[in-house]
Amino acid sequence: MSGGPFYPQHPHPWCSIKTILEALKGEKVIIVLKGCCEECVKVLAVCGDVLVAEFPGKYCNCPIKFIDIDCICEVITDCQKVIKNFLDDKCDHHKDC
Repeated sequence: MSGGPFYPQHPHPWCSIKTILEALKGEKVIIVLKGCCEECVKVLAVCGDVLVAEFPGKYCNCPIKFIDIDCICEVITDCQKVIKNFLDDKCDHHKDC
């Protein structure tokens, strides 16, 4: 698991954008790119350090986009199951984050 070029590997799985996106596969989320641009996407897959995402209702003939995970600074979601798992797991490993 990579935390990007400036962060060493972290023992806690929820402490990287990559693992959060992997947990949200199939869900619609908002990603915030480092240029402060927000995009509403459906997470299709995470391949290495690339997010494969669908942009519902945009780009008529090509609704799939490939995004370098290192360009994402935030993932926003209201998925209660994922948030509950995140908070439960974080309480167990709060010393790691």
